[in-house]
Amino acid sequence: MAVAHRRWEAEPTAWRHRLPRFAWRWPAVFTAAIGLLTLPPILLAALRVPSGSAFPGYVVIARDAYVYQSMWRAGWHGAWLFHPAYTGEMLPGILLYPWYLWPAHLVGWAAGPWLYHASRLLAAAALLAAVCLLIRELFRPHLLRRWAFVLCVLGGGIGTVLPRDIHLGPLTTRATEMSSPGSSVADLVSMAPHLPWALALLCWTMVVALRLRHGRDQRLTASGVLAVVGLQLIYPQLALLALVTIAGWALLRHQPRAVTFVVPAALVQLPYLGYLLWV
Repeated sequence: MAVAHRRWEAEPTAWRHRLPRFAWRWPAVFTAAIGLLTLPPILLAALRVPSGSAFPGYVVIARDAYVYQSMWRAGWHGAWLFHPAYTGEMLPGILLYPWYLWPAHLVGWAAGPWLYHASRLLAAAALLAAVCLLIRELFRPHLLRRWAFVLCVLGGGIGTVLPRDIHLGPLTTRATEMSSPGSSVADLVSMAPHLPWALALLCWTMVVALRLRHGRDQRLTASGVLAVVGLQLIYPQLALLALVTIAGWALLRHQPRAVTFVVPAALVQLPYLGYLLWV
């Protein structure tokens, strides 16, 4: 957003609404490749299970996956609120993890590895699509867009295949994603489904703010507000960060239409923030 120009250069209307032929083919192939690369470790683990043992279906953050699986089952049995399971006290339900509890009323019957990985791959596709749309708003040359997409997706995510522990004077090279899991898009797509969904919604709010430079669009604004609501139900702090960032950019770059997006998006956050402070 920092590199987006304040003034939009006039372009043919047809160019704005009609993407170049096969414009989505390359990002789609790249997205499919990233998703497929997360499957071999799971298949390998399933094939190498020692005799007398059972493979649960999870490789990355498996302990958390069991928790999400239990919430799917709770939702399938009618739960709308989260109830802490690892306590001897009788605590009231609270509005947490709705991304698992609420959809489970429809799909909770399939709670397990298949649902987990299907949800994860769907979230990965949404994330990479949102990243692609954001890059289209920031850069115009097609070659630059491709490089930006690749670097954004793989940035910080390929350290495991590069030489490490190389001493450059007082410095030693290390893969940052090995010490900070989830620091890249490529890393997130192998994790729990709500993580790539959160980043996808965050990217979409940025896309909405940037597109509003071209003119008012009520449907676009409404989609941005809904994205903020969804993001808040996953990570309230990220929803606040997104709006603060957009508001700061809009004020510095004199983008009044972006401000009209921030105001309703901020208002819809107040009830849930008040609820979290209350509980």
